[in-house]
Amino acid sequence: MGEGQEDRFIQYSIRELANLPVAMKQLKTAWRSGDNAALEKVGISDWQHDFPRLYQTLLVRRNNAWIPQIEAMLNTAPTEAVFVGALHLVGKDGLLQQLRQRGYTVEQLP
Repeated sequence: MGEGQEDRFIQYSIRELANLPVAMKQLKTAWRSGDNAALEKVGISDWQHDFPRLYQTLLVRRNNAWIPQIEAMLNTAPTEAVFVGALHLVGKDGLLQQLRQRGYTVEQLP
C-alpha cells in the first residue's frame, strides 16, 4: 500500500490513529444519515489528494471491476443484495455515480 510513498503512508497512518475514533464516528453518522458528501469528505478526499495511486487501487479499480457484476445482477429476475464498504458508494468514482451514468435510477431509502 502506498507504493512509491511507503514511508509517507506509514507516517500518515500513524498520525491518523489518533483521529480514528472521531473519524469513525463521523463516518458512521454520515452513513446513517445518508450524507454522501460527508462520507466522501471524511473518508476519501484525503486519499484522493495525498495518495492518488492508492485511491485508484483500493476504490476506483475495485469499483470498476464490480460494476459489470452488479449490472448483471440488476438485469436478472432474482432480487440481489450487494454489500460493499460505504466508501465504495460515494464520490465521482463511486458505484452509485457509475450506476447513474449507466442510466439507473438510484434512490436512498428512508
